[in-house]
Amino acid sequence: MAALAISGGYALLSAIWILLSDRVLLYGSLGASRSVLLASSAKGGLFVLVTGTILFLVADRFLSRQRASEDHWRESQRQQARINELAIRQGYEDVLDVVTGGRLVLMSEDELLDSLGETVLPQSELDDPIELQAARRQIAVVPEVFSLPDRDAFVLAVTEALTNALKHGRRAEYRVCRTAECVQVVIRDFGPGIDFRMLPKTTLIQGFSTTNTMGLGFTIMLEVCDRVLLATSATGTTVVLELELADELVRKRATVAVA
Repeated sequence: MAALAISGGYALLSAIWILLSDRVLLYGSLGASRSVLLASSAKGGLFVLVTGTILFLVADRFLSRQRASEDHWRESQRQQARINELAIRQGYEDVLDVVTGGRLVLMSEDELLDSLGETVLPQSELDDPIELQAARRQIAVVPEVFSLPDRDAFVLAVTEALTNALKHGRRAEYRVCRTAECVQVVIRDFGPGIDFRMLPKTTLIQGFSTTNTMGLGFTIMLEVCDRVLLATSATGTTVVLELELADELVRKRATVAVA
């Protein structure tokens, strides 16, 4: 479009100049005949057509190369930003793993979903804090949760996670899963996600929050749970709270005793 505008503008201005100048010659005192002036206008028009076409081809080629160069630059910038993001993410994963002794695990959404076991409480939704008590009761009576030695503390951690999800995402989804070793409570919100620059402070510093609403959430989760899985992006945050099942604890203790 830009090349067409350039060549079209050139052709239009040239054609106007040729027509006006020929009209001046026709009605002026230079005595040029009408047939000569018409031939001159035709010759000028042909010249404008040829040169305008050449100008269009040259401008289109130049602008196409310029656009390709700009697209390549933008793509390289996006790739570099992606590389930087992955490097930062890996750094955070390593730091959080070391500082929490492997209890806080940063994952992608796909990795987190792949780590889930069998669903034992189907997905439910809440969008009002008044529904928290009912959600807490519903989760507490799930057999896998009810039989946990640290059930009350675990349910408290789940309540904190649900509260955070409502405050930051205004709507939350939750369900309960189990693997062979542990029970998992999956909580997802639909907020803007956790800023990676704030992630260590958000998850590790007691009471830290950019909106003064995080409270003791992650602190309690990390104290109570065996593992906390975390996936966060611009489309929301998913937290999975894991606690070993009672029979798994018995098996481990028996193994230790035999050893």
